[in-house]
Amino acid sequence: MKRFVKKALLLGIMFVFMIPINAKAYTTYKGHKMSSGIGNYGKSTKFYWVDSSASTYSTKIANAFDRWTYSTKYAGITTPISYRKTTNKSASTVDIYKVQSIGIGIVGQTMFFVNQTKVDPSVQNWYWSKIELSESLLSKFPQYQQVTISHELDMHLG
Repeated sequence: MKRFVKKALLLGIMFVFMIPINAKAYTTYKGHKMSSGIGNYGKSTKFYWVDSSASTYSTKIANAFDRWTYSTKYAGITTPISYRKTTNKSASTVDIYKVQSIGIGIVGQTMFFVNQTKVDPSVQNWYWSKIELSESLLSKFPQYQQVTISHELDMHLG
């Protein structure tokens, strides 16, 4: 009986891992996306800028971008994304800030812009994004820092 259970369990696990998974590296909001694209690894690079207020998260921000840029290494999915940190804010397509609080229960938010006008990404394309990270919540729950930063970056990328 133990042998049967082991074989059934092994067969079940093998079946689960054989099911194809449909993954998209770059999704959009109702067809809308960042106007200038997400860079093209080896051909064109986009830049992100980290405000001094968010410098305590620099390593986690870099990790989040690296996971996208080098997604083949982590998830086995090739993406064309190419991002590097810049000290020139005007060159960036995403700016990252730490704020004291955003709202009740909100640990991070991404806002989308065309020039200096905030836009709804489900209605139109955007040129750049601003990410705000809530210090009041992330300091209380450090285990959510990396996942929050990665999630907000995912929002920016569309």
